[in-house]
Amino acid sequence: MSGSYHWLVPPPAGGPCRTPRTPKLPIPGAYPSTISTSKTLFHTPLPFPSAQSFKSSLSFMSPPASSSPTPNPLPPFDESTYDPLTFDTSSVPKEIRMKWCHDPIVYLAGNVPDKRKAKTAKEYTRRVFSHPASSAVLALGANPFPGLRERRHIAELNKSTGKYKEFLPWFGVSAILAHVTPDELERKGCININTTNPLFISRRFRLKANHMANANKDRSAMKLHGDHNGIHPCFRRGNWGETSDFEYEIMKPILRVASKMLEMPSLLDMWHALRSPLHHKPGTKLMPKGSYVYYTGRSSEDERTKTSAEMQRLANYVTFRWEDTGGMFACTSVDEKKIGLRGTKGTYACIVSIDTNVRYILSGGTGYAASRYNPAAQDESSLLRVRYHAAMSLVHEMTHVWFLNTLAIDEDIFPFANDQRIGEEGYACEAVITRGVTIGPISANPSVDTMPFGMMAAPWPGVQKHDDWDKFVSASRAKQGINRNVQYAVPMKFIRDFFTDELWDNREKRFGAGALEGYKAIAVRQKCNFYPGDFNSFESPTVEKVRDEDTGLNIDTWMPDVEEGIIYPDRAFELSGAPIDITM
Repeated sequence: MSGSYHWLVPPPAGGPCRTPRTPKLPIPGAYPSTISTSKTLFHTPLPFPSAQSFKSSLSFMSPPASSSPTPNPLPPFDESTYDPLTFDTSSVPKEIRMKWCHDPIVYLAGNVPDKRKAKTAKEYTRRVFSHPASSAVLALGANPFPGLRERRHIAELNKSTGKYKEFLPWFGVSAILAHVTPDELERKGCININTTNPLFISRRFRLKANHMANANKDRSAMKLHGDHNGIHPCFRRGNWGETSDFEYEIMKPILRVASKMLEMPSLLDMWHALRSPLHHKPGTKLMPKGSYVYYTGRSSEDERTKTSAEMQRLANYVTFRWEDTGGMFACTSVDEKKIGLRGTKGTYACIVSIDTNVRYILSGGTGYAASRYNPAAQDESSLLRVRYHAAMSLVHEMTHVWFLNTLAIDEDIFPFANDQRIGEEGYACEAVITRGVTIGPISANPSVDTMPFGMMAAPWPGVQKHDDWDKFVSASRAKQGINRNVQYAVPMKFIRDFFTDELWDNREKRFGAGALEGYKAIAVRQKCNFYPGDFNSFESPTVEKVRDEDTGLNIDTWMPDVEEGIIYPDRAFELSGAPIDITM
């Protein structure tokens, strides 16, 4: 039993990463492609409402601690009326709750601290906001990775690295790190892999040393430099402002992977559906104006060919820039001064903004080096994760760009793929590429864009929930009866394969025309109970059974009878780490 807590999953890439058309600034969100877009994360309730999504380190960056003003002392909280049977933690001011939860309680999963036996309001609050872990993770102690607590000022970015949050354990809100040790992740190939052997990274996806050596580093004097083969017109050199030739060379392996993703028949099928007339569904209490839906899997080869041709012309309607995106790996906004590809009212050219942290890391900056946070993490393997994450994030954002350039309705809408309960076409596209899941960092405390503990996969839309998403959520997870949380630690071989000719030259032979698979190494699964607050206030509190995945893909196939636990292909353990007898 999971006890009194329940996990939720904040949005994979930090909240909505495409803006409504009216505001000119990105909507701030929580992860990490993130998240990061720290993509999808399990988490227990946090001690203040605004932190129901655990933001990436970018969201918490501040000047060095020495320059911060000394905070005023907190006023005492009146505990004279405390009664464990009636006490509500929301009655405690946020700052006091955060202070009380410093050095949080971490307990053996399954042994939830009994809040009713708490003698004080502080102890009650600490028990409510406590964190489960396996016996193996508990054995690591409270500070197994001191680098997580160390902050550095990065002069090139004029900011500091992420601050350790004292009200969270070292593993943050990660279900994987709470139950699987980093040593076990490394043994299963989820953190390091050989990236130097040319047999493993194909030539076209490697950096070219001779081109790098001769590339200009002046961001105001860009020109065509080196080899541009295999790069989609949308990613052409002229579309990247304030980007030096050297920085564009660094991006080329990423752009080539993203370009191969844009050629996938399953992606072309989805983009064809997005460019076609949308289906309007009648209004509900939750969405009184109704919603728009598009259905995938219905395009012909000829229709996908026409879609591909129109994608080429999109190159004239998208530009890329670098900026501090406030916690998101990347985001998309409209250029209200330029009409979109279709030339009709309601379509707009777009600007894709990528966070300056990404440029810093890819250019060789070491302030966020993975080995600083996890000494066992190889920085070259970490860079491969960042490149993969950047490629997928570009495709995610290009899906927003495509929709905003081909929209036939002069309304600010968020369409739903195949009646999914969340209308976010970027994540829907990611799930089309990676067989029903989105992939992002395994985030510790703090979350770091170099992903020192590897990457994880989680179903889309699964149990996603975020307050900023109300505009494009048609049903709660409770309403649709989605009662399992699952995360998969992703093997690095799956990530490395994206940078090989073998994958792209033989993709259809291996996988058919559909999505790519092989992202599972270890699973952490938890059963979700439905609480009244899990239903939207406009919904009736009854479960409406639907298919687990709108794609029809049953991705959670390992040990389907095990409702919660740490799961391998051939064995399973309770969340505490005790073996489960799977022969019964």
